[in-house]
Amino acid sequence: MNIITVEASQTYNVLIENGLLQNAGYHINAACKSKRAAIISDTNVFPIYGQTVIASLSAHSIACCNFIMPAGEDSKSLYYYQ
Repeated sequence: MNIITVEASQTYNVLIENGLLQNAGYHINAACKSKRAAIISDTNVFPIYGQTVIASLSAHSIACCNFIMPAGEDSKSLYYYQ
């Protein structure tokens, strides 16, 4: 696994690894002890990867809710949701 440290307003690590989504629950569990998560995705990405992430979270007893936005630049603005 490769780890890249990003130094922005807050410092955080980005994990890079083949098959990382299948282990999302493990890594989230290791990073924080919350048993709740939100998956925020779009209508292009969620159908491809959503169930993999949900299954991984579930395997680590992490409940999740999903927020699926329309794909495209328009939905990346707060004005879209007003």
